[in-house]
Amino acid sequence: MKHFLVLPLLLSGLFLSAQNDAVHYEVLQKAIDIQIEGYEAEEPEGTSVNYNNVSYSVATVRFTNAEGNYINVSLMDYSTALDMYSATTMAWAMGFSHDSSEEKAGGVALNEDMKGWESIKKKTGVASVTFGVRDRYILVIEMDGQSGTEKAKSIAKKVKVNTLP
Repeated sequence: MKHFLVLPLLLSGLFLSAQNDAVHYEVLQKAIDIQIEGYEAEEPEGTSVNYNNVSYSVATVRFTNAEGNYINVSLMDYSTALDMYSATTMAWAMGFSHDSSEEKAGGVALNEDMKGWESIKKKTGVASVTFGVRDRYILVIEMDGQSGTEKAKSIAKKVKVNTLP
């Protein structure tokens, strides 16, 4: 996994709120240890960062099938990065949505604890759902070969978010 969020986190460390440290990435990996019919899981990856009273963790696993399609499942703990969590969840909290020739996107809720954003790229068939979980975690499911987000939402339901502190 590329550490694409580590540098922005470090650069914005002075502006982030503090509370408990993020759980170690291995805890997140256990929550995303799921089975998806027709797909094989690759080796999961993870990172935990602690810097200047900021704590952040991410775990990712990629699944592939015989046709070459993929599913990426990522789970992030923004425990002490509340400003980053708020920035991520702001668009769907405001009820923003859009539909164009390229993409259809808008808010979605699986239940009271999992609200977020869904998107389908119309020309490429890449579907993604992003959920905020208990004002701390971010769950992202991205997959190709889709015409909608239903399968991505069903995969999100398999993630064991109830095991997280």
